[in-house]
Amino acid sequence: MRTYLDHAASAPVRPEVAQQVAEDLASGLGGWANPSAQHTAGRRVGALLAQARARLASALGVDAHEVLLTSSGTEADALVVSGRARAVPGGRLVVSPIEHPAVLDSARTAVDQLGAGLSLLEVDGAGRVELDSVERALAPAGSTGHSPVSLVSVMTANNETGVVQDMAALVGRVREASGGGRSGEAGYVPVHSDVVAALGKVPVDFHGWGLDAMSLSGHKLGAPVGVGALVVRRDLALTPATGGGRQERGLRSGTQDVVAA
Repeated sequence: MRTYLDHAASAPVRPEVAQQVAEDLASGLGGWANPSAQHTAGRRVGALLAQARARLASALGVDAHEVLLTSSGTEADALVVSGRARAVPGGRLVVSPIEHPAVLDSARTAVDQLGAGLSLLEVDGAGRVELDSVERALAPAGSTGHSPVSLVSVMTANNETGVVQDMAALVGRVREASGGGRSGEAGYVPVHSDVVAALGKVPVDFHGWGLDAMSLSGHKLGAPVGVGALVVRRDLALTPATGGGRQERGLRSGTQDVVAA
């Protein structure tokens, strides 16, 4: 008998989830009907998708319209990082050097392909973000006319080291360094966090922390691999990289996997 201990990478599918998925696929629910279609089967599946979104939102303490379904936490990370780079041409991304590659690689790609700027926060020997570095990253000493910050992204818990960041304090420093303001106003700096490794293990408080976006993934929580979500405030401007059917608020096109949701 072998014991699997790497739940930080991916957790086994919970038995009740596997049973529900099998029943749903056997019944045809979500297995073939398009939830965007207007025929009877489509409307029925669309209602199930709305229920799933509402249940997830309730569990996260957010509004249903703030939940965008994705294929993974990686896609959610890439969607918000590249989406902000496209929405704020020439803007600067501020991330920590210990982020998941989904954030770091997306940020570097935005620099290479979209002309975005990039600033790295500083971390201490334990892998915690140095809060004093937030102000320096947002307004580099002696700089004038530097590009506006389009997004700050720091993961809540590191999936390899287990280090947990004080996100409320970090967001507070971002607000102080950027002069506060309200979402949508000039100079406002949105903050995103990858909570994939944190959700279900430590408290996660989207609105209490003051986040504008956060990414999560189902397979860390006992769901099948292949479903995740991006929680994002309605007024945070994102520009998608691809077109299509304009599902998920027009930001992530493609027929949704209702069973996985």
